[in-house]
Amino acid sequence: MSVTTANRTRNRVTLLLLLAVFAGPLLYAAWVYNTMERPARMKNHGTLVQPPRPLPEDLTLRGTEEIALKDAFAGKWTLVVVGGTECDGACRLALYKSRQSRLAQGESVRRVQRIYLLLADAPGDTLARLRADHPDLRILRVPVPERARIVALFEDDGSGGSVYVVDPLGNYMMRFDGAFEAKGLAQDLRLLLRASQIG
Repeated sequence: MSVTTANRTRNRVTLLLLLAVFAGPLLYAAWVYNTMERPARMKNHGTLVQPPRPLPEDLTLRGTEEIALKDAFAGKWTLVVVGGTECDGACRLALYKSRQSRLAQGESVRRVQRIYLLLADAPGDTLARLRADHPDLRILRVPVPERARIVALFEDDGSGGSVYVVDPLGNYMMRFDGAFEAKGLAQDLRLLLRASQIG
């Protein structure tokens, strides 16, 4: 083999190595992209409220003390359940699902609170049971003159067993109706917490 032929062969090998170094990763990425399984399109489990509804600023609730509705929700993502005289069946299930969804947030659990809006005067034993079963739950009574406004806001008279999501700025923005799964609420909540810089 002559010197010229050897140089040509070395140059071809060098060129092929350079092509492999620079083109190899691109070819591999294209192969992976075209052969990997595509995830299903992202889909909310809850229903987005369009446009979000701001909570009334002049509505006052009663807990251990009087508090403005907007202040009760400020600074945290809030899962809301609306209840009547008794909390049984659908109401209890909604509270259970909201609790499990909150606990599923791991370290972000502190960014989420749960509020039970009471539209009627509940017996003392009902409230005692709720507090025993849900120590993290804030129970707030809605005064009689304001109850129609809460029913209109959430479109719930306390019998539906739904859970409502209110953002840290006091906007009602998502609802989960009776048959929803706790896992779906937990997943949507996780996405909201990940995307949000507030609360």
